[in-house]
Amino acid sequence: MNATDLQDAIVNLIDTLADAREEIEGDDDDITLADLLRDIESDFEGAVSAKTYGRDLMLTTDAGLTIRTADGAEFQVTIVQTRRGAGTEDEGGEDGE
Repeated sequence: MNATDLQDAIVNLIDTLADAREEIEGDDDDITLADLLRDIESDFEGAVSAKTYGRDLMLTTDAGLTIRTADGAEFQVTIVQTRRGAGTEDEGGEDGE
């Protein structure tokens, strides 16, 4: 697994979850849960662990995670909110405190 594979797997995971939500909310159940899980499993086949930066004791205030793969590779995914949604606020309050 390389950085592009991981990037694509994360995008596919979010797309698959969105598809699952549509299936659950709708009356058309043509995709089974097993099918969705098989897609996710094949995308993340090489990943063996994931830990948040906090659990991995990373020296940063950023949100994110470290993903390790079976071949020993390690990836860091930093999460930066670039826009707030309507009616949302940070965990620390409106001003992010």
